[in-house]
Amino acid sequence: CLPAPPCRRLRPPPSTAGRRTTPFGVEIWRGHAAVEAELAQAAGVTYLRYDLLWWDQVELQPGVYTWPERESREVALIADQGMIPIAVIHNAPRWSRLVPDSGCGPVHPDALASFAAFLFAAVSHYSQPPYYVRHYEIWNEPDAPLVPEEKGWGCWGRPEETNWGGEAYADLLKV
Repeated sequence: CLPAPPCRRLRPPPSTAGRRTTPFGVEIWRGHAAVEAELAQAAGVTYLRYDLLWWDQVELQPGVYTWPERESREVALIADQGMIPIAVIHNAPRWSRLVPDSGCGPVHPDALASFAAFLFAAVSHYSQPPYYVRHYEIWNEPDAPLVPEEKGWGCWGRPEETNWGGEAYADLLKV
């Protein structure tokens, strides 16, 4: 496991300082943030769930991170409009998969340290201005059944196993 980033008090984005927040949120889609964030803001929404990082697209080679330009711009726009982004992280790179044909499936135990390093780099990068990301969702629906495809949901679930194979997901969260 990697050490946690140093603790420090992070300021809210300038546009949320003093703004009344609500417990309500919505999901917006990549490529549509300009329109959808404006509608969410008009509706008084505080939290926006956003598919920010697809690990398999950010780290094609171990230890080399290429942050996505469009998604980075969009999450900055969300923060700039005074809303709080919840960043979803999806899909393991091919070199880190337990099931080679399933990007949404479990991470191989030997690659958990690589995931920890990726997550540390992502949080270090996106917690700063102009992004202000403080909340992350690690995989989407990890209880969904395993499929041999490149899906955007979790698909770690194995109904034949105790806890649907949740131990692999728990191991990922521990790092």
